[in-house]
Amino acid sequence: MPKITYHNDKEFGYLKFTRTTRKGKFIFLGDKYSVSVFRFVKGIKTYVNDSHLFINLVQDKYGRLFYHHWFEDMNFGGGSDFLEESFSLVKDETEADLIFQGKLPMYRRLGHIPFVCWSEDDFVLAVESAAEDTIS
Repeated sequence: MPKITYHNDKEFGYLKFTRTTRKGKFIFLGDKYSVSVFRFVKGIKTYVNDSHLFINLVQDKYGRLFYHHWFEDMNFGGGSDFLEESFSLVKDETEADLIFQGKLPMYRRLGHIPFVCWSEDDFVLAVESAAEDTIS
């Protein structure tokens, strides 16, 4: 069951945070999403494609465009590897280009709002704007 909280952020305004697991389903942008929805996206444009970093523009089953960022940091010194993946909603390719160029603000380096992200653990986070009256 997803956990939903609201927060008034000084920089980004009123935000809705949805937390769930990788197998969980949640409402994001008014539609039903899960990690599996993001596994079956259509690639539109590739910005970076190497063994530890993959950045591209993709389209989901609802027709929405997302700036996709996949990062892996392998620790060969015996520590834990790190994997992070995020999908930030964009209105078009130009907006994705601006994110790639670092010209649009990111929420705590996780994504451009609205976005969905997760790491190697079982934690999934969806962040989107919220109406002021939803904050109690």
